[in-house]
Amino acid sequence: MNKKYLKDSNVTIREFYSSIPMKTWMERQEDIADAMNCHFVEKLRYGGRANGKRIVMVTAKGRKTVSRGDLYDDEF
Repeated sequence: MNKKYLKDSNVTIREFYSSIPMKTWMERQEDIADAMNCHFVEKLRYGGRANGKRIVMVTAKGRKTVSRGDLYDDEF
């Protein structure tokens, strides 16, 4: 429905209609980020009080790396 780029930043705001419940969107948020090669700047939210089917995504390019702690090699 709508896609905007914020000036002087790497942030994209997408608004669209969906009949899929918000709970499903929240559960699949990491899968969406992997498929789109982006990371979420804000949590997913509803777009308006009058229409609960509008979803708003605020994302930026690239995936954030997951910290896995220090890696050690015990065999020398």
